[in-house]
Amino acid sequence: MSAAVTLEGLNTPPGAPISITADYSITVSALPGTDLWRKPPATSSVNAPAYVVYRPLKQFKRARVTERTTAATPSGGYADLSLVPIDGKSATIEVLAQKPSLKVYLIRGDKKIMIRQVTWVFQDKQDLLLGVGVFAARPAKMEGKETEKGEALTVLFEGLEMEWSD
Repeated sequence: MSAAVTLEGLNTPPGAPISITADYSITVSALPGTDLWRKPPATSSVNAPAYVVYRPLKQFKRARVTERTTAATPSGGYADLSLVPIDGKSATIEVLAQKPSLKVYLIRGDKKIMIRQVTWVFQDKQDLLLGVGVFAARPAKMEGKETEKGEALTVLFEGLEMEWSD
C-alpha cells in the first residue's frame, strides 16, 4: 500500500478494534461457527470477523497479503487454499483484476499458481462497491484447547497491499 488505509471491522468480537489502519500486520481471531460463505439460493453465512475497505469495483487492480496461523491447516478460512498443498504455516495470496475475470493466485517464491478464476465479477453492475481486506473463519469446532465456545482460530496477516485505479 502506498498510503495508510483504514479498514472497517465487520463482525468483530468484543474487545477487538472497530477499525484499524492497515500497516504491516493485522491479527484476526474467529470463534467456531463463523464463516463467510454464500451458496445461492438458500445459504448465506456472513458472520466471520473481517477488516475491509470498500471502493468501486471498476477501480480494483490488485490485492496481496500473506497469512500465518498455528492451526493444523493453514488456510485461515480460505476454502480454495484447503484444496492446494501449502508448505509450512503461511500462504501468500494475490488477487488480480484480469478483465473480464478476477484471478486468485497462491504465490510460492517467484511462481504464481492460479487457484480460482471468478468469471462473473466484472460482467454487470460496475457501479457496485468491492470489499477488499482480510478475514478469518472457523465454520466448525476443531480439536484443541477448548473454551466454553471452542478455541478461536487466530490468523496473522502481513504485508497487505492494494492497488486501485483513479
